Amino acid sequence: MIIWRRWGILSFLAIGVGTGLAFGLIALFCLPSSGRVGDPLVGALVCAGAGLVNWALVRWVYSRTDRPRPVTVTRRIAEPHRQGNGSDPTELVLPVVDEFGRPVMAQPPPSALFFIPVQYVTFVYLAMADIFAVAVITGLVTGA
Repeated sequence: MIIWRRWGILSFLAIGVGTGLAFGLIALFCLPSSGRVGDPLVGALVCAGAGLVNWALVRWVYSRTDRPRPVTVTRRIAEPHRQGNGSDPTELVLPVVDEFGRPVMAQPPPSALFFIPVQYVTFVYLAMADIFAVAVITGLVTGA
């Protein structure tokens, strides 16, 4: 079963980068975390790191990969002619235009993870980080 579309796999891999960021921050700042599985501080930092990485992906990567592209048609040339760079092309690539002379643009399907568009996956990760942060605060208040 495919759980991502186009570049959505990068949003899934952001969890791994978030894990590295979380344990790096815990080690760097000597945070009061036992590092054990199930510690809410680790979960909050992992989800926040994944949200940050996914935000960066949406901002700088997906905005380039998911933008519309011009549609082109390739036509064979009856007689190849020598170009200025010494090549002999046998095909000519032409842009497709509509009846008003504007280029036709093709919109690729958006990148998605679990059928969620990747620009919204950031909010899912940050919501999970908030839930873990509430668990951390609750643990600090109750002394558990």
